[in-house]
Amino acid sequence: MKILIVFNHPAPYKVRLFNELAKKYDIHVLFERKKASNRPASFYSEKINFSYEFLKGINVGHENFISKGIIKHVQTHKYDLIIMNGYSTFAEMKAIKYFIKNNIAYSLYVNGGFARIEPKWKKELKTKLISHAKFYFAPSIEAKKFLVYYGAKPDDVYLYTYSTIYADEILKEPLTHDEKIKLRKKLNLPTKNIYISTSRFEERKNLTKLIYFFIDEMPKDSNLLLIGGGPLTYRYLQIIRKEKADNIQVYEYMSRSEMFEYLRASDVYLFPTLEDIYGHVVNEAMANGLPVISSDKSLASLKLIKNGYNGYIYKSGDKVTFKNYIFELRKKNLTNNALKTAKENTIEKMVQDHYAIFEDVKQKI
Repeated sequence: MKILIVFNHPAPYKVRLFNELAKKYDIHVLFERKKASNRPASFYSEKINFSYEFLKGINVGHENFISKGIIKHVQTHKYDLIIMNGYSTFAEMKAIKYFIKNNIAYSLYVNGGFARIEPKWKKELKTKLISHAKFYFAPSIEAKKFLVYYGAKPDDVYLYTYSTIYADEILKEPLTHDEKIKLRKKLNLPTKNIYISTSRFEERKNLTKLIYFFIDEMPKDSNLLLIGGGPLTYRYLQIIRKEKADNIQVYEYMSRSEMFEYLRASDVYLFPTLEDIYGHVVNEAMANGLPVISSDKSLASLKLIKNGYNGYIYKSGDKVTFKNYIFELRKKNLTNNALKTAKENTIEKMVQDHYAIFEDVKQKI
């Protein structure tokens, strides 16, 4: 089975998946650009072990791209399955319109999505681009609902496990009290009540409000670690300096292995996002033994979190419930449940899901 995959840039979590798929299938990946403009070069550290090429074109903004490269490639190469991992860049829209016009079957692969009130022309455009696909790949029931809203037939949507974590990266057993204290000392962290959030420092992550929440609402023995870096770093540092909030620490982007150490040294993961079409950080936190308190604006949270079992979901903006859940977790130890959830959501499971889907699709094309 010869498969073409079109993806925006070689994000490490996708490279891991493609590396595994290439062990069984003849896949070729077209990347629209070498990196997203808002990602550091160190983000792209995963080794590529599959056939790929970077398209020629014009980069626009953080991830948009203008090119006829997808069309030109399809005109000169034959594939059993074409997978578009997106429909929003100019290059992707142009390619999909070409497929529709020329009756070329394509499948659509989504990481998630939220249906929202939008201009009529925009909904009609998205419906056209989405509804003409032959098959769909979606990571959750909510993502499937999003596709169906824009015209996908429910029976054509395949659900898959979505993960950035290999099984051997998951913490084998919860850290003992002494192990956790030792790790905190190594990282020069406080010895108790550590809350952590790892994400890019931008408005939709809602970390400015989280900082003020810790300043105004949380006891002084509560410590907050923010890891990620981004355009709002200076703002966060200004607030912390002005308010003399010594219990809040800000870190720039760090490697995966470094970040995992900080996760394991913490007690609870906080994810107050205003919108994440998925949110891999939820599973990554659980893989390191942390229960997660998340807003309801992340598809990963809606899929993975069970209230009172491995964390809590609150309605975005509900500060009272958010605070109640924080103090509820001071009385509970949900580490084992978080690890169980992570062990059910691995790259290995994701790959097996894709193998099964591809074999089913093979019978239908």
